[in-house]
Amino acid sequence: MEINANVWKSSTSKVFNGVLLFSLSGIVGGIVAAIAAFSGSLGAALWVAVLAGLATILGYVLYIMGLGQFQSVLEPQDAAAVSKVKTAAILLIIGAGVSIILSLVPFLGTVVGSIISGILNIIGCILCVMAFSTLKKSTTFPASARGGVSSLYTAYLLNLIGYILMITVILAIVTPILNLIAFILILIGWSNVKNADPTK
Repeated sequence: MEINANVWKSSTSKVFNGVLLFSLSGIVGGIVAAIAAFSGSLGAALWVAVLAGLATILGYVLYIMGLGQFQSVLEPQDAAAVSKVKTAAILLIIGAGVSIILSLVPFLGTVVGSIISGILNIIGCILCVMAFSTLKKSTTFPASARGGVSSLYTAYLLNLIGYILMITVILAIVTPILNLIAFILILIGWSNVKNADPTK
């Protein structure tokens, strides 16, 4: 099956833009909410967290739409792997939604929301690691796209390690560093996939 280069480009552009939106909204939202909380404006911190969560969900919706389109032009084995990434994204949206809703309940809701979100994040990362492990070996992806997929595989492996380390409070200090490296690798990875020419 010949891959449609236009659909490849438009779908992976949606994926890339979705990643950018949900990643940056989480980072910016977290920083602004922390500043608002330290300045004593807990109400503002709560609303910033909610708005950042909504932007995160919007980013994931764009991401899922792009993955769906991308999946439609791939060989069955590659499409099945992308389907795992899509399932992981749906789990992450559910986790973000639960976290937003429960954050409206003081303390206990935040703790419970974080636990549920954390579990869904771990499951999502495992699915992504499995999917990108398969796509790294794709015979239909061009070399530059496989290189991008290798970056995505490494990124989600780092995210998975980071989420597991969050369980141990002492090692949780390493998690932001791993998340930053993973964020950069995810952008590089999807950029490489987006810019690959599937007809070569």
